[in-house]
Amino acid sequence: MPVVWDHEANDALIRSIMEHGKITRSTRNLPLGRVRNWEAVMSAMKRRGFDTTLSALQVHWSQLARNELRMKLHEILQGAGFSEIMTPVEMLGLVASSAGLLQAGYGYFEDENVFL
Repeated sequence: MPVVWDHEANDALIRSIMEHGKITRSTRNLPLGRVRNWEAVMSAMKRRGFDTTLSALQVHWSQLARNELRMKLHEILQGAGFSEIMTPVEMLGLVASSAGLLQAGYGYFEDENVFL
């Protein structure tokens, strides 16, 4: 059965990408970076109870990144100029949280350099 992309599924996808995606630094065309480890993301999604195809994950991520996340990123960074000092995972966490796509209880712990 295909994944229904609701709030819970989006949350799981974003968390899986943040934890396992090995995101590259942002570029002009990819302000949230590029996911380099889709196989690990897909495995993490399956462990979270979302069994889908790699293609479906990539397509849905592209839609999220181009729409809600990019708009929120633009709002956050408009004139701020601090994106260069943030890691890709920090940036994605900030943007996804601000867009309401991550559920509560997920924050960045700087001393551990990890999102939990």
